Amino acid sequence: MQASANSFALLETTLHQAYITGYEDHTIRPNQSITRAETAAMLYRLLTEDSKNQFTTDHNPFTDVNQGQWFCTAVSTLYQTEVLNGYPEGRFSPNKAITRGEFAAIICRFADEIPKTENPFDDVKGHWAEELIAYAAAQHWLAGYPDGSFAPERCITRAEAITIINRALDRGTDHEHMLPDMIQWSDNQLNSYIMENGVYVTDPWFYCAIQEATNSHKYTRENQIEQWTELTKNPQWEQPVKDFYQIVINRSNPIENPENYVPPTGLAAIKGSDQRMETQAAAALETMLRDLRATGLSVMAVSGYRTYERQVYLYQNQVRKVLSRNPGMSQAEAERIAATISAIPGTSEHELGLAIDLSTDGSLTESFAHTAAGKWLYAHCADYGFILRYPADKQEITGIIYEPWHFRYVGIEPAKDIMASGLCMEEYYGTYLSKADSELLTFPQGIGGIE
Repeated sequence: MQASANSFALLETTLHQAYITGYEDHTIRPNQSITRAETAAMLYRLLTEDSKNQFTTDHNPFTDVNQGQWFCTAVSTLYQTEVLNGYPEGRFSPNKAITRGEFAAIICRFADEIPKTENPFDDVKGHWAEELIAYAAAQHWLAGYPDGSFAPERCITRAEAITIINRALDRGTDHEHMLPDMIQWSDNQLNSYIMENGVYVTDPWFYCAIQEATNSHKYTRENQIEQWTELTKNPQWEQPVKDFYQIVINRSNPIENPENYVPPTGLAAIKGSDQRMETQAAAALETMLRDLRATGLSVMAVSGYRTYERQVYLYQNQVRKVLSRNPGMSQAEAERIAATISAIPGTSEHELGLAIDLSTDGSLTESFAHTAAGKWLYAHCADYGFILRYPADKQEITGIIYEPWHFRYVGIEPAKDIMASGLCMEEYYGTYLSKADSELLTFPQGIGGIE
């Protein structure tokens, strides 16, 4: 049974230590989503020493949070304090991007009590976290968007999460009261500022919040303004480990150095074919296809790992096909259409070695979804760690046409979670196409192909 500890007294409100880390390339990535595991880690860092001594544990009821994982202690401890909970079927989904509604609810659970408060957001009415979101808004910890919405199911960004935490803990100052030798980030530079109603408004809006969260410091308060007096050493937090099998690749999130990329865990041949995949993915595929054959069905592996050069050829070939079918079409428009059929080189999951195209007859068409083998794979792929990567109703999000033949390896627990959720990888991990890339999407009508 969980201990009862539903109080803001759990959190450190006096010492202003850094509680979020940047990346090796000196970025902080303020507009990137934050996972449920990363959220737990941030909040665990903010617990008082007394709270840690009382509640720290590595034990939890979640099937996907195990001892030895970098986030296990944080998740287990915050579950023990009744701040965190999981999903049905006993999963916590640590690598899933956390939503604005979930994050607001977690912060509110640290409060002593939550009095009923009027909800200012129309799109939150009837939401499971309505009362908690309304309370957080009344405390001025969070705000909605210019159109008056809150978007509780939207993935929260690192900047938004940091801002809520700072406000809840009464942390933060303006740029004039910081210190010049503080840690700076290449993507969090102060561009400009203006004074509005006696308060500085900066560009970017999150500049001060991120500096507060990434620099440990001593301070004084004068007229309710926090004045930094000394920078102190940042704690050495355990760094999040990015699971290779759950990397999201799309045109806005390409592979680094794709020309020379090979899977870090190696490649293995797929038995009965001339294709290869990443070692663990290949083993999982062979098990899945073995069990498929046991039902009297079979498929062939059409395309697995690809080199960058191979992807260049396929993409350019697709551009030529589009041009030949559409006389008078411009090269630029043909490239935009081709990119939704055959991924731009450096952005294909096949280059990761984690994707496989399957077929009953060697062709890659939507009709595969209606075959007995296609239906079996869709129903059972998650049991082996695979997901259908490009669903029919997610084209505007993935940037790729519906591909019932394309399966992506992510690992068994994440695969079960993703397939059960009905989300695509971009939604699940909060790794969306940029606005600019989304605006370039031009889908073909009735054209099939391989990506």
